Amino acid sequence: MPMEDVKNNFYAVIMAGGSGKRLWPLSTEDFPKQFLTFGKKEPLIVQTIQRMLPLISKKNIYVVSLKKQEKLLRRFVKIIPSSNFIFEPYQKNTAACLALAAFTLYQKNPNAVMLAAPSDNSLFPEKAFQKDLQKALHLAHKNNVLITFGTQPSFAATGFGYIEKGEEISSNVFKVKKFTEKPKLQKAKKYIKSKNFYWNSGHFAWKASTFLEALERHLPKTYQKLKKCFESKKNSLEKAYKNLHNISVDYAIMEKARNAVVFKAQFQFDDLGSLTKINPCYRKLYEINSHNNLIHADKVVATVGVQGLIIIEKDGKLLVASKKHVQKVKEIF
Repeated sequence: MPMEDVKNNFYAVIMAGGSGKRLWPLSTEDFPKQFLTFGKKEPLIVQTIQRMLPLISKKNIYVVSLKKQEKLLRRFVKIIPSSNFIFEPYQKNTAACLALAAFTLYQKNPNAVMLAAPSDNSLFPEKAFQKDLQKALHLAHKNNVLITFGTQPSFAATGFGYIEKGEEISSNVFKVKKFTEKPKLQKAKKYIKSKNFYWNSGHFAWKASTFLEALERHLPKTYQKLKKCFESKKNSLEKAYKNLHNISVDYAIMEKARNAVVFKAQFQFDDLGSLTKINPCYRKLYEINSHNNLIHADKVVATVGVQGLIIIEKDGKLLVASKKHVQKVKEIF
């Protein structure tokens, strides 16, 4: 098949249904994390789409989000056709999100090869990401594999998932031996020392047909309920979604599939999942005997004799937290 014809089968699916609870009050259910800019000109979701454009055409880039975020998507995401927005009735985690996208793309093009990416990460360098993306899409096109992208750990992170590599099956491509979700510090240190583990970047590539086969095998109820919706408009997506498993694609499929492989990526990623990633911003600040604080507010702020604090104010909401416990912000709700 000519290269241009193959490229026409390449699609991107941007997962944009999260609420970014760890970034409250800057990120809320009414204005989730993917619409924050983190100091850039465009919001994260638009930055994500722009990274795809050298390899995937605008007409082949889709966004999966919640119905209640439709107004925000139409307001901020004008770089792709609004007809490429896929709306979930309820938030049911990544397995349901990607299943809905796979059925949509397969119905449109049975030869579809899809790259799945979170809408709210920072990736660098972009050229390395695009080179990895191209290799992975062609690998998925030629083989019935489920590809996850693993990045080289730079420290013993406890907030990321890890992938243990198995047998190398081609250059920088390995069988998946094991997934581990957010290990404790001592275990993370062992992973780094062994050099057999990668960070799970949350990016995937596969043929829509290959993913649907895995879905039918490992998550049959979700497969059957969504299949019926696509076979007949009489079957309500909202009704089907109510009873779908609320489970990640890693737990539901990738950990069980024998054709799961990890692609050793050359890019690095940051999930921007902490308020420490926010740029300090304040109208006026008075600091007396205070240091190592992160303050983001539109109001006048004065601190006296404090250190290691995060003070965030937005739209009448105020957060005061220790930097040591910043990950617990998500427990507020």
